[in-house]
Amino acid sequence: MGGKYNYDNYPNHSSSFKAILSLGGAVADTSFIEAGEAPVIAFQGTNETFTPYNTATVIVTSTLQAVIEVSGSGDFMPFVDKANDNSVLKTGQFYPGPKNKNSSGQLTTSIEGLYPFYQQGFEPWSWYQAGQVPNINSLATQTKAMKYIDTIVGYSSPRLYKLLANPSYKDTYNGIEDLNGSDLVSSELFPNPIAEKATLKVTDANIERIEVADLTGRIVFTKTFGTPVAIFDVSNLADGTYVMNGKTSTGKELRNKFVVAH
Repeated sequence: MGGKYNYDNYPNHSSSFKAILSLGGAVADTSFIEAGEAPVIAFQGTNETFTPYNTATVIVTSTLQAVIEVSGSGDFMPFVDKANDNSVLKTGQFYPGPKNKNSSGQLTTSIEGLYPFYQQGFEPWSWYQAGQVPNINSLATQTKAMKYIDTIVGYSSPRLYKLLANPSYKDTYNGIEDLNGSDLVSSELFPNPIAEKATLKVTDANIERIEVADLTGRIVFTKTFGTPVAIFDVSNLADGTYVMNGKTSTGKELRNKFVVAH
């Protein structure tokens, strides 16, 4: 402790970390990760080159000089998982993120706390005015970036709430705790994550109408069916988490969360 900016903490507040939020971060050595450390929530573009999603050598772009080999969240989060540092989040029944991609380019399993943004480069949630540094052509526009920010907030907020405010908090995959159980109908939505088309099924009723919203509550599309099986296309939606609400012919409610990952 000490130095110009290393001030003491506020009285009666612990200096211990309760959570780590990684936005495009990396570690120099995965052996640094040990059991008993703070839970980690990580977001990263799988096509990043400045800070690699997996393991690669970082270079200085102006001189192309190799500096250091680092491992991004695609490679360090499996070590977090193996050390059981995110075990507390697994008791929360949170909606999972997309599957991980290992160093061989293979899709493996979804890892609690990891949310990869596929086919995205450096910081897909960032945007810059013309002339500002860094001025990188691959950075997302403001409109697109806000969708990624919505996904980051939607995925991390319930987990941070459990870690920082209410250890007993449990989410539900469908997010239906605020609805009366008698008003809900059981439904099946697959595949999940979705790249192009999704199938929604209910029993003993027809699906009359669905409404899909992003995590800000903005309605992205609505559709009517009148059948017990509904197929809808999400290929034009940005990668992220969405909430689907609907009504059946018997007046029951439908609600599902799903992830779009192209």
